[in-house]
Amino acid sequence: MIDAFRRTVFGTRGLAVTAHSRRKSHETMDRPFPTPWRIVETADAFRIEDASGCLLACTFFHAEADGGDGRLSKEDAYRIAIQIEAIPRFKAAIVSVEGAHEVTRQRHAREMKKSKEG
Repeated sequence: MIDAFRRTVFGTRGLAVTAHSRRKSHETMDRPFPTPWRIVETADAFRIEDASGCLLACTFFHAEADGGDGRLSKEDAYRIAIQIEAIPRFKAAIVSVEGAHEVTRQRHAREMKKSKEG
């Protein structure tokens, strides 16, 4: 049985962020939002969904928006959707960089220890 909780927060300029929390009784999910995430275009919004089709966020646009009226144009909404969709790749890159820094720190510590002993 899946219990679902959904909360949508509407910000200014047509951005809606939807948070989902899914729990399965007797088991936990390793990743709450499986990758790859994808962008799905609708008549007035871009939906960002995870691999299972769960809605993560929407960026709404207006066809007649020119940017000066406080509403998102289709191009602006798409640029925001691209940035949201890229979050899992950014997180993977950060983990990779942090791992590389840790290896460098360990190597430096070994070299310092050898230079003190020698």
